[in-house]
Amino acid sequence: MIQNRIRSLIQLCRVVELNANDEKVQACIAAVALDDSLEVNMQGEALLSAFRSQALPFINALKRTTEFSETMAMLREELCNN
Repeated sequence: MIQNRIRSLIQLCRVVELNANDEKVQACIAAVALDDSLEVNMQGEALLSAFRSQALPFINALKRTTEFSETMAMLREELCNN
């Protein structure tokens, strides 16, 4: 499930010309991919909102979680495969 969200968010980055290899963009992708309360059609808006605000305290807190580390590993693998 998260893998599919990651793939669609990477595709969105290409469409809106966000650099998915940028660390801040990746953190936003991972945060949105982890939020299973978001409807599929809201993920793009959530990604752009997260990127615009980049609330560093929240991102830094999120980076300390195991789920974030696992999601980042999936994201990096997906980026390598593309």
